[in-house]
Amino acid sequence: MNQAPTHAGLYSHALIDSACYAETYERIKETSGKELVKNWTEKTDPQKFVFEDCAIASYLIELWRNNHGYPNQFVDMGCGNGLLVYLLANEKINGIGVDVRKRNIWANFRNVADLREIVLDPSSVYTGLPDGTDFLIGNHSDELTPWIPIIAARLKCRFFLLPCCPFDLFGKFSKRGSNCIPFAEDLGKFGQYFTYIHSIITKLGFDVKLDRLKIPSTKRLCFVGSLPENGLPENIEERILEIINAAKNVNKEFIPRLKVEQVRNCSLLPTDLRTNLTKKIFDYLLNLSLERIGDWRCGGSEKLVDIIKTLTGEEKEHLRQQNGGLQTFIKNQHQVFTVRNGSVGIRKWPLENGEFLSKQKDIRKSECWFFRNHPDGCPVSTEKCAFRH
Repeated sequence: MNQAPTHAGLYSHALIDSACYAETYERIKETSGKELVKNWTEKTDPQKFVFEDCAIASYLIELWRNNHGYPNQFVDMGCGNGLLVYLLANEKINGIGVDVRKRNIWANFRNVADLREIVLDPSSVYTGLPDGTDFLIGNHSDELTPWIPIIAARLKCRFFLLPCCPFDLFGKFSKRGSNCIPFAEDLGKFGQYFTYIHSIITKLGFDVKLDRLKIPSTKRLCFVGSLPENGLPENIEERILEIINAAKNVNKEFIPRLKVEQVRNCSLLPTDLRTNLTKKIFDYLLNLSLERIGDWRCGGSEKLVDIIKTLTGEEKEHLRQQNGGLQTFIKNQHQVFTVRNGSVGIRKWPLENGEFLSKQKDIRKSECWFFRNHPDGCPVSTEKCAFRH
């Protein structure tokens, strides 16, 4: 079984031919990537997401080319936007993508990529994956990440795993002890999480290798799991149950994501509460200082922790239910407030209006908050204000 390398020994693309990778990446970027960026319909940044998946697709192609050959059928677990499946399908590599929730962009890939909306129960002995699956991909697969080696063990197949958001088998991952595999010891909580995933893989008896990808993400470390020459242990199901039962000491069952993603960033607060809370914080800051720009009052700044103390219990509970908290709420009122180094202030609108106007073309559709609510009105004329008067 492969030992985890030291931090110094883990360099990028240790498991593939870098020159071949560079050629493959440039070809995929030119033939698919640039067109995808041009026609991207998601809200995410195409420069990051498209070229990152071009890089991951190129890495997998070179990995398969040099290690045990291409799969007969891969499954991308938690495939999200389906882009990686699409890129691999364009390279004539057979596979599917599964996710609990289909995305609008799937319609653009349907003619090439096999993308399926499936709610999986990874704790079940029955995997629910197509017969013939011989390679699993976990590309930022979140809740499914620790389950992918377990599913691979039941299928007796290889896998690629790029961990990102830390989940254990039944919920959010919490830090366990202080021991990390050598190269992960300076990665904080993520190092602990990486060690946790590594422990699952090794307990299942896989040969595991580690590598570092060249992608525009802070989470670049990946696992490549393969079957040892003599196969996985005969008591593999016992080992799986042991891992699952140990995790059940904390939580009882796997809970998949909802098919309809909940918006919980304080944007769905009741209108009256949002209006009143904004005005309450604004009035508090305005009365902290007599600072002015011309005749327009700017108020002062206050630490976020001190502003929280001014809220009622009911206001705090509403924010808590939205999974965002006060800082998220304040950042959502982006015309009104600034947050810098943990302190909140009123945006100095006479100085910052021009920057807003230059960055956002359709911003005038929204009403100017200062025009309606500031006791001095908006300091910028109707013609020049970035927002509608």
